[in-house]
Parts: sequence; C-alpha cells; structure tokens
Amino acid sequence: MARASINDPSASRASRGAGAPTATTQFVRTPEGWRISSMPWDDKRPGLQLPERYAA
Repeated sequence: MARASINDPSASRASRGAGAPTATTQFVRTPEGWRISSMPWDDKRPGLQLPERYAA
C-alpha cells in the first residue's frame, strides 16, 4: 500500500502527518526491572519530513 502524501487532500489527517506524533521510547534494564530512559517526541507539521532512509 502506498503512503499518502502530506499534500494529498483525500488522505486522512493522521496519514498526511497533520499533528500526528513521531515518537520513540528507549528502555534500560535495571536490577529492579525495565525502566524508560528517554522518550523523544515531535509533532509533525508542514515542512517537516522524515528522511527517505527511514521511510517504510
């Protein structure tokens, strides 16, 4: 299935990236168990594009 373009008016808001978040979570294992070590987050907005090498 092809990815929707951010400029495609027929695509849903989330698939166009309008306000949809980009996030990743990193965990570390401690003697007490798994803990979140970081959680960077960025809201997509016009003009911000994921580099092609990361596109699925």
